[in-house]
Amino acid sequence: MKLSALKKAGREIIEGKWVDNLPNLPPEVGFLVVGLQHPEVRKFTAEAYRALTEEERKDNDKLEAIQRDQIKQVLVRGWRGITDEAGADIPFNKESLTALVDDPWSGPMIVPAINTAVEKVGVVEAEAEKADAKN
Repeated sequence: MKLSALKKAGREIIEGKWVDNLPNLPPEVGFLVVGLQHPEVRKFTAEAYRALTEEERKDNDKLEAIQRDQIKQVLVRGWRGITDEAGADIPFNKESLTALVDDPWSGPMIVPAINTAVEKVGVVEAEAEKADAKN
């Protein structure tokens, strides 16, 4: 594995990565997300779990609420392709993101897509490594 590939993956975790072509969303919709190992994400997650009792840590609703809060507060840094009914871009900000994630209709579509986007951040591209190995 090349050191440059590791550095690229680490840079994505910290600086973020635009991820498009997400499940159940049009291909033009994308999110700028940081990785789960980003220092702000790790701090937020640790504090959120520390605030839970032992019993609450077994409660799926509490854990899903933490996940939604991670998305709203530290994971997502931007979006593209999200428009209003007239087709005008909706500017990204924390209030718009919160409304989208917490909405009972859009939330179930957006949250899994963002989770998929986050999974793609900081991943060393295996195919690129295989192609390099053949050369």
